[in-house]
Amino acid sequence: MFRPTRLTLVLGLSLLGLFELVGPSYGQQGQQKDTGVRPVSTPPASSPAPAAPVAAKPILIGSIDVDKVLMEYDKFKVANETIRAESLERYKQLMDLANQGKQEQEKFQRFAAGSADQRKSEDRITQLKAQIEALRVNSEREFTQKEAETMANIYNEIAGMTKNVAKNRGMTFVVKYSDTPATGSEPNSVVAAMSRTMLYADPSVDITGDVIKYLNWYYKQSGGPAPKNNAPMNPAGIAPAAGQVPPAQQAPAQPTAPTAGRPVVPRN
Repeated sequence: MFRPTRLTLVLGLSLLGLFELVGPSYGQQGQQKDTGVRPVSTPPASSPAPAAPVAAKPILIGSIDVDKVLMEYDKFKVANETIRAESLERYKQLMDLANQGKQEQEKFQRFAAGSADQRKSEDRITQLKAQIEALRVNSEREFTQKEAETMANIYNEIAGMTKNVAKNRGMTFVVKYSDTPATGSEPNSVVAAMSRTMLYADPSVDITGDVIKYLNWYYKQSGGPAPKNNAPMNPAGIAPAAGQVPPAQQAPAQPTAPTAGRPVVPRN
């Protein structure tokens, strides 16, 4: 399951200036009567006046259901289908080797004990076992790496699009939120619900739909294939003509229009 990475932004405060109180010299103190008042030096005429405080920007917090974005992002669906098909093909290869080993085992038992044929069959069985183990280990490593690279790429695309949609709506922060209810028949859903830091978010500040809409729009414009098991989601219910986008599907102001042959997905 997708686990996005948590980043921490550290802000440093710089010291702007330091003015010292200046009193009379030691010699002057011996000649003047102490009145209890100490003269204060004035800053040089060239010293700039402190800048006026900047008015705080109004804070608007948005919410997004990242799991829903993943499930409805066509690129994620296609990636899942591709990896599933490749892993099934690899499984078939392993099963073929396993069947060969089973047949060789049956031949081994039919040969006379200690005969040349039995020794040859035993060597073949050992070879098949080594091939199966090597293919299994390599497949596990290969698909783990492929899934990690796919998820990293898709996460960056979701994060970038979230940033642009939020900016267009004047949002200061976007937090993860899900309204999926916990059910007793699904223990994992209960654990997930209990671990949420937010229990409610106003639907008016939810940007999940916008992020899904624009991710799929850019993906389709870049020539990405549609999922085989699901028709591509069209937020406006209208199929755009080539090179055109219906008003309801116009890309946000922040992302640039797609260029031919490559997706234009915002990055952080």
